[in-house]
Amino acid sequence: MAKQDDRRARFTREALKDALLGLLGEKGFNDITVAELCRRADVTRATFYRHFGGIMDVVDLLVDDAFDVANNVRGESAGLALLERLEAVAALRSPDELRDHESLLPTCQRLANDEKYLPLLTDVALAEHVIHRIYLIEHDSSVPLYMLAGGLRREEAELLFQRDLYGAFYMNRAMHWRKDDLWYRTQLHISCGILGSLETLRNR
Repeated sequence: MAKQDDRRARFTREALKDALLGLLGEKGFNDITVAELCRRADVTRATFYRHFGGIMDVVDLLVDDAFDVANNVRGESAGLALLERLEAVAALRSPDELRDHESLLPTCQRLANDEKYLPLLTDVALAEHVIHRIYLIEHDSSVPLYMLAGGLRREEAELLFQRDLYGAFYMNRAMHWRKDDLWYRTQLHISCGILGSLETLRNR
């Protein structure tokens, strides 16, 4: 019976996540109610609250799912330290070259690889919540890398990490996460800028 319950719970959560993505494709987050979400997912309010405290909990699971999809494409970045990854990207000369080596980009830059997550990533009302969720996911692994690559104290690494993460996220939003030549050129500039900052700090 436990396995059946687990299967039913997974099915319910997936139905609610899919329903929220569908609604986000039609309207802004602030216009979506729990009642409407439940109708779209074909579940009762009682069932919803058995699994989630509120709609933001569903949002968090969707951000986690987008990360899982992006992380599944490890490619040539696997095993590379932050500095090595930045150096590899900075050595590329064109958008087409970066397209061929996209796995070198940080995971948070590849969250829109699956287009179904675009409504989540582009909704204005969700921006602060989504970027904070990304921050929480990336923080513990990224800050020590910044410390090592730049010879930084933790407080300095924390601030630099926030600058780069928030800046890249809002740049992606401004470009609607549309991966055209401009997007790839901008990614090259971002990587070069982060690399330059870390090298300057390390050599001061």
